[in-house]
Amino acid sequence: MILWQIFSKAWPFYGGLIYNDSSNVVLMVITMDKKIIDSKAREKTIDFIEKYAFEFGKKHDLEIHLSGLPYTRTKVSRLIKSELFMFIFLAMFVTAAILYMFFRSFKVVTFSMLIVAIGVIWAVGSMDLLDYRITVLTGMIPSLIIVIGIPNSVYLLNKYHNEYKRHGNKIKALHTIIRKVGNATFLTNLTTALGFATFVITGNNFLIEFGVVASLNIMGIFVLSITLIPIFFSYLAPPKDRHIKHLDYKMINKFIENLVSLVSQKRKLIYGSVVVIVILGFYGITLIKTEGYIIDDIPHDNPVYTDLKFLENNIGGVMPLEITIDTKKKKKVFQYQTLKKMETFIKRLEGIKDLSKPTSIVDALKFARQAYYNGSKEAYKLPTQNELVFISDYLPKQEENSNFNILNSFVDENSQITRISYRLNDIGTIKIRLLRIQLPRLLPKFSLKINTVWQLQDQVSFLHKAPVFSKQPADQSWTGNWADCIFYGKHVYFFKDDCDIFNPKLYSVAVYCSNYGLFWYSNQTINCSGV
Repeated sequence: MILWQIFSKAWPFYGGLIYNDSSNVVLMVITMDKKIIDSKAREKTIDFIEKYAFEFGKKHDLEIHLSGLPYTRTKVSRLIKSELFMFIFLAMFVTAAILYMFFRSFKVVTFSMLIVAIGVIWAVGSMDLLDYRITVLTGMIPSLIIVIGIPNSVYLLNKYHNEYKRHGNKIKALHTIIRKVGNATFLTNLTTALGFATFVITGNNFLIEFGVVASLNIMGIFVLSITLIPIFFSYLAPPKDRHIKHLDYKMINKFIENLVSLVSQKRKLIYGSVVVIVILGFYGITLIKTEGYIIDDIPHDNPVYTDLKFLENNIGGVMPLEITIDTKKKKKVFQYQTLKKMETFIKRLEGIKDLSKPTSIVDALKFARQAYYNGSKEAYKLPTQNELVFISDYLPKQEENSNFNILNSFVDENSQITRISYRLNDIGTIKIRLLRIQLPRLLPKFSLKINTVWQLQDQVSFLHKAPVFSKQPADQSWTGNWADCIFYGKHVYFFKDDCDIFNPKLYSVAVYCSNYGLFWYSNQTINCSGV
């Protein structure tokens, strides 16, 4: 580490960029190939890097931390996959336990679970048939199918037992549940499916996929329930007395009687309670905050979260922030007045603690001046107007070796547009919004375009202003290597402009207000889990 300390002091360009003097942290940057980053090979590559890094750390007694957007994407996708199976298992276990406690029949539990299992297989299969990927939202659909499919079975079987108890004819009871309960169950599932189908009109790809898959499979689970339950139970023996005891549970019957009495005789109380809930809900909605983070729902003890915070505290964030400056005239980037204004602009941003040390044409020219004066630390300054003339002769021409020319990373071919590259901490959308307002005021005479982890379209889209990872590559329209794994490379995964995904047609006003109002009363912010 002593060598790094001497190196960073002698070459200020690297200080705070790849080395932290105070904590002895060294940053190693890896750029992943574009063909790998959006393929299954990315996981194997990440595994290889992770395995080799930790073996190296163990061998030399070093503390290793890994982060970057491809790394985070891989870990989050695996987390979603593991949680998908966990939630399916938990949902089936809990619903099976409740079914058995209520019906006291292994046959009821077995065939009900078989129906929802087929529904889950249909749901996952339909995602692949429609060429949809499993995301945070679509990963909830299997559990959703279980939760919706079990009530269908409960409605039908409860009516079946009730009818059989009344007249003792099994076939007649099955015929009755299809004719009477089937109609009500169909309308219930249809309205639920239409509610999820409204996501299709939001214009957000994640919500469209979720709405299509959810609505289709909700109707699919209805078809399975209304056809398979009568078929299965027509071949089984009639229910025994212990199987229909649930119809005589005193506590349940008493609860139903109290509900009927309340609805029939206490209408004013019910209306008043609903009005109070709606008012409180509206008040809660006015106070609620909408905020999203890159790693919104990852536990704080997860290595993905802890490693990201470690890098933020020692080197700077891993989320890219690109400030594009249009001087509006060709060749104006290399004018001394322009460079001086950029240097002043960069110095003003030094007070923002959530920004890393920048890289720009200003830093490149300072580094070139230091190299010209034999590496003197004191020479690390912006070249004067006269020095720019002869130092520029030693810089590579932009048209030469364009794929490897460092100037192409900062300046366009006309020397009219330049950029300043920062790395940003995962500060949330509220602070990013304030930052986007603040930055243009610091350099008013130029046209600034700020590509942050919030702005570029179709990279990481917002679900009510909460982030979900996407697979599309970032904009590479004019030059350079965009941030990839840490801050250099060919891919960036940004946020899309926020869009409101809640459609009030989905629910009644009372449910909408009470649910969203509770977010504020429980001191919560809206994110993708709150959708």
